[in-house]
Amino acid sequence: MKKLTTLIIAALLGSGIVWADEEATQSTQDTKKSQNVQESTDTFQPYVKKNKKSQNVSGVYVGVDLGLTGSTTTMRPSPFYELKKDGLALGGFGDVKVGYKHYFTEKFAVRGYVSLGAGLRYTAIQIIGWRIAETYNHTTTALGLGIGADAVYNLSSNVGVFAGFGVDRHSWTHSVSSTGSSTGSETEGSTVIPKLQLGLIFSGFEIAAVYHTATVQPANSYLDYGNDIALKVGYTYTFFTL
Repeated sequence: MKKLTTLIIAALLGSGIVWADEEATQSTQDTKKSQNVQESTDTFQPYVKKNKKSQNVSGVYVGVDLGLTGSTTTMRPSPFYELKKDGLALGGFGDVKVGYKHYFTEKFAVRGYVSLGAGLRYTAIQIIGWRIAETYNHTTTALGLGIGADAVYNLSSNVGVFAGFGVDRHSWTHSVSSTGSSTGSETEGSTVIPKLQLGLIFSGFEIAAVYHTATVQPANSYLDYGNDIALKVGYTYTFFTL
């Protein structure tokens, strides 16, 4: 009887040890599975910007730009006159734009936009030729509609750099008048002008260099204009964030 009791107690103790070991093994496996699921979730989570008040968020934005432009001028060949003094055409422009900016990571974004603006270019040259010794004023005014895209990279939470490409369609009017007469000539036309830009962003404020790869060349001008190089400042505000 004692032997039987001893065997029953030993069997119960053995089964308890096995059950406890199986429970510990199952608990360890469940913990590892939970950790693997958490790591997998963390690895494939999309980037979400925490600070919605920052300019560095995905969303719709509006902006305004103001700039100064300059280009060289060269005289068109003619046997009847010559350019007494080389000229430099100066001008200015302003535009408003609206677009969408999307952050793919915490630091990198791409933005696209459409813009509407106006500009002015002016130069004065002195012409000497047969019965001519006068100063001629050349003025070009234009309205522009454009599209463009920029790549943006944040160096910090408030400072970034951007580079981009755009195309503007300019509807322009060019007038020529002389200081020696009250009459002048005027022509109109439209020109598509691509542009490249590179700049810095400071909490929404921007400063950039812009290079236009073509320029308006009016038929009634004595001059050929070089491609415009501009310095612009601007500001963008993201008002609908994602």
